[in-house]
Amino acid sequence: MTLPAQPLAVPDGADLLEALRQALGGVEGWVQAVGQVDGVWLRVAGEITDATCELRGRFTLVSLGGPAGGPYLATLGRHTDSGLEVVGGMIVRARASGVTAALLPFFATSGTASTNPVAVEATGAVEHPQKGHSTSVLKGPLPSQWAAVAAASAEAATEEEPGSEADTFPERGDRVQHFAFGLCDVLMSSGESLKIRDVQGTGRVREIRVDKLTVLGPTVRDGKRVFRLLRRD
Repeated sequence: MTLPAQPLAVPDGADLLEALRQALGGVEGWVQAVGQVDGVWLRVAGEITDATCELRGRFTLVSLGGPAGGPYLATLGRHTDSGLEVVGGMIVRARASGVTAALLPFFATSGTASTNPVAVEATGAVEHPQKGHSTSVLKGPLPSQWAAVAAASAEAATEEEPGSEADTFPERGDRVQHFAFGLCDVLMSSGESLKIRDVQGTGRVREIRVDKLTVLGPTVRDGKRVFRLLRRD
């Protein structure tokens, strides 16, 4: 029996990834979404390393898909003076506007005939039924096992990873991972200095200059951009 898709609540103006995370509540499945978004950050493949780029303005979310918890790949489009603009990549950050999303739950059925002519056994072997023979059946909780692997991969993808020298700069509302002070919220950014506050410490507020620091990133954790601040040799 195929389980029905479950609607997901995505409020207008909410951070898309955070809203999906809260709506899922740890449920396994495959997420699909359409609608409109703005404030988009996409990670796209490069010849040497992946790059994260900001897309200014509003886009139509033509499609979004991925395992619950991410990562989510998306196709975006909009009409411009020069014609139709279409881009795609992994969603790093976006603000929802009229987004409709659904979760297609994973399920495993033992002893149920499969309509797929190629059936995968729990051992990983593949059977190709011959003409005139009944199709093979799925044995064991293979889809759930795949879901666990996908979830682990998604969790690893959201971990902080070394970045490259970025053109962007921390802004108010972002976070920084300071080499000495640890994880801090950015309260003020002037382009030359930052006012930061400890997240995990005593909540102390400091003002630091960045001309003698190397700024790396950003990566995204808990829906916020995180820049690494390293001491410049």
